[in-house]
Amino acid sequence: MQCRLFLSLMILIFATFGCTIQKLKKERHHEVFEILKFYDFITERNLPKLDLKNKKSILKVNSKIPNLSYLVNVDSSLTHYFNQSKFFEDQGYGIIEYLEKDYICCDFYVSGYEKGDNLHSIYGDRKFANVYLLKDHLEDNPNDNQLDWLAVFTHELTHLTQYCKKPDSIPDMFNLIIKFEEDSLFSKMIHEENEKLLKAINAIRNGEYSHCNNFIHEYLDLRHRRENLFGNEITRYESFYELIEGHARYVEYLGKMEAAKYFKNNELSYNLENEKWMYDTKIGNSYFYSSGFNKIRLLVLKNDYKFVESIIGNSNKTLNDYLELK
Repeated sequence: MQCRLFLSLMILIFATFGCTIQKLKKERHHEVFEILKFYDFITERNLPKLDLKNKKSILKVNSKIPNLSYLVNVDSSLTHYFNQSKFFEDQGYGIIEYLEKDYICCDFYVSGYEKGDNLHSIYGDRKFANVYLLKDHLEDNPNDNQLDWLAVFTHELTHLTQYCKKPDSIPDMFNLIIKFEEDSLFSKMIHEENEKLLKAINAIRNGEYSHCNNFIHEYLDLRHRRENLFGNEITRYESFYELIEGHARYVEYLGKMEAAKYFKNNELSYNLENEKWMYDTKIGNSYFYSSGFNKIRLLVLKNDYKFVESIIGNSNKTLNDYLELK
C-alpha cells in the first residue's frame, strides 16, 4: 500500500510539474528529489542504485523561467564560478542556485571532462548530468508527454550508475551508427541477429526454455560470423555501447512501465509493443541501444544478473559473454 501511495504521489507531481515553476525559488528543485526517489524504486534490487551522494557525480537541473539552474551534489567552493549564485543544503545535498546567461534548447546528456577542457576546472573528474524540468521539455518537444520526459530523465540518471571498463581508444558511437547506415550487409546481419534475440525472449516468456537456449546459440553463431567478416574491433566497441545504452534503455523502460500504471482512466498508457524503436533494429539507426536492451531483457528473464558486474566495473565481460554462460 505504501508503494502505491508513493507512486500515486509521484504521478501527481509529474502531472502538476508545470505549476511548480510558479513557486518560490527554493522549491523549484524539489521535484528532482522525487525523481531520484522514483529511480531508486524502479531499479530492481539487483540493478545498480543511484548513489548521487558518493561525490562522483553532479546533477545540473535547468529551468527556463527565469533561466535559473541548480547544481545538485556540490559544495560551496564552486559558487564563484556562476552568475548570481547562492549555496544551500536540502535533503543532505549541497545545492548551488544560479542565473543562467542564456537558455539552450533542452538537451539531456551525461558527460565527463578531460583535463584540457575548460569545464574540468569546475567539475573535475566527476560525471556531469544535464537535465531539464518537465515544463521546459514539453515546450521544446511538443510531441512528447510526461512519460517521454521521464524516460529521458531516467535514461541519463542510469549513466551515473555506470562505471564500465571502457576499451582503449574507443571511437565515438556515431562511427558505428554511420557504419550501420552505410553498409547494407553489416546492417542486414545485425537485423538477423536481433531477430534471434527477440525469438529467445518470446520463447522464455512462453516457458520454452530449450527453444530459448537454441535461439541464443543461433544468435551467438551469427554474431561470431559477423565478427569474422568485419573484424573483432567493431564488435568490441559495439559491446561496450550495448552494455551502457542497453542498460539505460532498460531502466527507462522500467520507469515508463511503472509510472503508466498510476495514471487514471488510461490518461497515459504504455505498451512496449507500440514502441518498436526500443527493441527493433530495423527502426532507427542506434542499433546497439536495441540489441543491448534485448540482451538485458533476456538475461533478466533468465534471472541472471551477473552482467551487473560489468556495469559497475568489476568485470570486462560483455553481454554476449553472459549469454554464453548458459
